[in-house]
Amino acid sequence: MFPGVEESIWTWDDEAGQYYRHMFYRHEPDLNLTSPAVLKEIENIILFWLKLGVSGFRLDAASHLTTQAGNGDENKGLWILEHMRRLIEKHNPDAILLGEVDVEVEAYQDYFGNNDRLNLVLNFWLNKYFYVSLARKKRPSAAQRGEENDRPARFMLFCQLAAQSRRAGSGGHQPERQTVCPRYLRP
Repeated sequence: MFPGVEESIWTWDDEAGQYYRHMFYRHEPDLNLTSPAVLKEIENIILFWLKLGVSGFRLDAASHLTTQAGNGDENKGLWILEHMRRLIEKHNPDAILLGEVDVEVEAYQDYFGNNDRLNLVLNFWLNKYFYVSLARKKRPSAAQRGEENDRPARFMLFCQLAAQSRRAGSGGHQPERQTVCPRYLRP
């Protein structure tokens, strides 16, 4: 996932005497989302924060989460979003479930479902072109604005406005990163 930072998604653990998988960094091991014990612990964590009064949750890498929950099949793993949404709404109907979804815009529908999965999607596509257009002081092309795509109007999209090196530096081509990063990111 991060060439030059992580050479593999597998790392040896001396204590366990086996390899473990990490889609991202080695200090972030993947969870076995098909394990009832792991799912129960996720539920406990959600309930803990809801009882403290949080008004929503942001799922980092939701598209990878669903792939993992579906044993490698993203569509078969969408059940986990429905499960989390039901749990959250049962305890706080006003709380939201926002997902960081790094997929083609046409696949967003899968993450909203029938209003039973995510409430909001963090839109990587929009985020990238928003910062590029600000940095260049020029509006993006029609293709970049998505005018070629037919998106249902009921989709709620969220554009992350905090310039973070991971977000602004990911996606797009090298010239876009070179335009955005120096202008918006602190050294």
